[in-house]
Amino acid sequence: MPGDDRHKKSGINPSAHTDIFQKPKAGGGGSPKRKPEPVAESEIEQIPDNPPPPPPKDPLVKVSNPKWFVESAQFEDTVSLSVDVFLPESLKDIKRVIVTVFALSPNGAKSQIKSRDLYVDEGKVQGDFVLHRPPKQDNKEVESCPYVFTAKHRDSKEIESPRLPVKEKPWGNDELVLELNSSEELKTGGFAFQLKSKDGSIVSKIETKVGEEKAGKLTLKFVKLNPQLEYTLEMLNSQGEIEDTIFPVIPFGKWAEEAK
Repeated sequence: MPGDDRHKKSGINPSAHTDIFQKPKAGGGGSPKRKPEPVAESEIEQIPDNPPPPPPKDPLVKVSNPKWFVESAQFEDTVSLSVDVFLPESLKDIKRVIVTVFALSPNGAKSQIKSRDLYVDEGKVQGDFVLHRPPKQDNKEVESCPYVFTAKHRDSKEIESPRLPVKEKPWGNDELVLELNSSEELKTGGFAFQLKSKDGSIVSKIETKVGEEKAGKLTLKFVKLNPQLEYTLEMLNSQGEIEDTIFPVIPFGKWAEEAK
């Protein structure tokens, strides 16, 4: 009924169901716009301050298979050695290879014995070297030590050979035999005979009391003598003083003539 508020619905807009589909008026406060998604920054490649150097190029020349022609040797022997060498076509005329022989002394020192230029022939270099004795150690001759050699072409890596055992040359049966008339004085008087080489490499002393006695003769034997040296033979008393010089400095084997 007019004036009767019981049938009115308070707070309801009859057109509310159509308002939600109307476009917002110009200048009106429409719904807020969405912010654009942040664009992912492209990853920047990090360049190190000190880039590593490029890997070394393989050498153009290959030196390989270093070998000695013997399994062992003695000081002052002449021995042969060889290495294989691959030369590319562009370097076929550069044939020099430096070969150096070293002695490895007992104290660890590496002593150069000889260095030579050898030349490639049909894929190899080959040469002969004299294995000279290395310098003295503690003022004494080296009795044995290994030897090695290195080989290097201008455009190759340096290579080193296997070790070659080298020792002092045995002097075989080269010896000096003294035959003395045996006596009680010689056997008990503390006498000795001393044989010395002129270069000082051999100093050998034998006491008469250790001599071999047979048929009234006392035999003393000096062994492993170098026949290329000169020697002096002296008789020493019990105090180690020179009692007599049997022969002075003479070549090996000439002592019998000198003792007459």
